[in-house]
Amino acid sequence: MTEAINSEESKVWQELKNKYDIAEKELFLGPKHQLLIHQIKDINALVDTWGPEDFGPDERLPYWATLWPVSIELCRHLIENPSKINSPAIELGCGLGLVSIVIARMGHKILATDYEDDACSFAKQNALANNTEIRTQ
Repeated sequence: MTEAINSEESKVWQELKNKYDIAEKELFLGPKHQLLIHQIKDINALVDTWGPEDFGPDERLPYWATLWPVSIELCRHLIENPSKINSPAIELGCGLGLVSIVIARMGHKILATDYEDDACSFAKQNALANNTEIRTQ
C-alpha cells in the first residue's frame, strides 16, 4: 500500500519521510476494514529532538502523531452502528486520519481537520494508502 502513497503524492510523502521516522501499522477492524496506517515510529523520541521553539506558545505536543486506542474503538463502534454517521461529516482533530478513513470507506463524505498541518498531510497520505478519498483542511 505504501506504493500508492509514493505514486500519488510523492512530494508530500517524501517531505514527511524526510522529517519523521515513520512506522506502518496494520489494523483489522472488520471484514471490509483492513487498513494500513502510517504513524510516527516513536513519539517520545520525536519530542526529545525538539527545542523550546517547537512546542509553540501553547506548549503543544504531537498528539496527532500516533494511533490512540480510543480512535480504534470509535471506528469499531461506527462500523457496528453505521446509522450513527451523518453525511457530510467533519472530524475535528483528525490526527493520522483513521476515523475519517473509516467513515469515507463506509460511503460518506468527510472533511478531516487538524490544527497541525503535518497531521492533515498524514491523514491524506494514509487515506491514499488505503485507496480512500478524504478532504483535509
